[in-house]
Amino acid sequence: MAALAVVIAFCSASQDIVFDAWKTDVLPAEERGAGAAISVLGYRLGMLVSGGLALWLADKWLGWQGMYWLMAALLIPCIIATLLAPEPTDTIPVPKTLEQAVVAPLRDFFGRNNAWLILLLIVLYKLGDAFAMSLTTTFLIRGVGFDAGEVGVVNKTLGLLAIRPLLAHCTVGF
Repeated sequence: MAALAVVIAFCSASQDIVFDAWKTDVLPAEERGAGAAISVLGYRLGMLVSGGLALWLADKWLGWQGMYWLMAALLIPCIIATLLAPEPTDTIPVPKTLEQAVVAPLRDFFGRNNAWLILLLIVLYKLGDAFAMSLTTTFLIRGVGFDAGEVGVVNKTLGLLAIRPLLAHCTVGF
């Protein structure tokens, strides 16, 4: 089970990196700020739907099996959008050797001052927060005694209020 969690985390991180690279390649420089804002909006909405709404629906109507089927069905539009997304117009030469693709960039990074400190900062940046927040839902259900529906509505969905200014900016800005 732990190995599967590591594989899922690796795939998730890889998808995040590839999506950021794709945005950089496709969007003109003046649209990258708005693109980043919309990307964060999508991330936050995804977290709310897969967190708060999923807990509430699983508790009240669908059960966990139905909820997982619904979450899988919600991925279908994402797959279609990925397949229909435009290819970058700039052609960047593909590295021809492992040296050019991996070794040279790593040598360049670790040749810089404080590279190890930067790497340590990246690894430890939100580690404590992530561990603490992953335990919040379990604590609220098992420790305090709330049911999953209450946790889904209150704890997870209140984050929607925090993204209202971002929603307003994205809709008014365009």
